[in-house]
Amino acid sequence: MAREGVRVARRYFAAHAWDGYVISEAAPTANARTDDELDAVLRANVGTVSHLAGSVAMSAKNAPYGVVDTDLKVKKVQGLRVVDASVMVSARLISFVVFFKTTS
Repeated sequence: MAREGVRVARRYFAAHAWDGYVISEAAPTANARTDDELDAVLRANVGTVSHLAGSVAMSAKNAPYGVVDTDLKVKKVQGLRVVDASVMVSARLISFVVFFKTTS
């Protein structure tokens, strides 16, 4: 799945719409071309994270319970909104999150 994700990203960013915006593919996948090379890079650099859904209760603005109101504003806090899957009661589609370790 991750290997195909790299291929899809490569096809997407190869589109003419990205001309002048994308200079080159970044490490660590830039030099990996074969399935074996991609698999080795992905095994060495990819991890997953959990993203919980439904951990922030939503309620009416004047309700004494709930963390956010129906506008996603955090109650009793000025200027802060929660806009992610934590406010969803049910998440049928959980995103596939991939991150790469950075080397310095």
